[in-house]
Amino acid sequence: VEFQQARWSAVNASGRLVGHFNVHSSDIHATGGQVGTPVVLALGPDSAQYPSVATALNDAGTIVGLGLAEDRPDLVPVVFAADGSFSEIAGAVLDQRGGCARAINNAGVIIGNAGIGSANGCVPGARIWLAKDGQVRDLYESVDDTGPFTRFASAIAINEDGVIVGTGRDAQNAARSFKLTPIAADGIFADGFEG
Repeated sequence: VEFQQARWSAVNASGRLVGHFNVHSSDIHATGGQVGTPVVLALGPDSAQYPSVATALNDAGTIVGLGLAEDRPDLVPVVFAADGSFSEIAGAVLDQRGGCARAINNAGVIIGNAGIGSANGCVPGARIWLAKDGQVRDLYESVDDTGPFTRFASAIAINEDGVIVGTGRDAQNAARSFKLTPIAADGIFADGFEG
């Protein structure tokens, strides 16, 4: 297809690849593949038919990203099933219309952005969130100290210890980086984060 672009977003320990293709940002679909195999495939019928982007996966093969909302024409944070279908992460848009799931660790903790959805993938939003065990929390509201930040705009990565890195905006609206570290071993919701 003329003007088609394709990109991989993530690879896991078994060599599974995920990403998406798009035609000038207007026609996007999640894709999958395997390291060493020169084939790019849709994740399944739903991801081939509806707008979707696969942004990350963990070693268990759970894939997250963004996809078309069931009830409106917005891209929202989703989890993909093995057949390529996807379901919205309930509450992950917070008070915004759209967003994306950006990363997932091997414990299944998902982070992402809310607001300012894009057909190009996961872009900075108005807020960021964390989903764990069916609960979604606004990370700006969950930290003990927001430091110089007036808001968090982009959750980038989460490691196995629950440490999150991303970007935010300060009082002068300048972009700055942050690192959030859970206070207790499982303190993501119980005790919050150190900013």
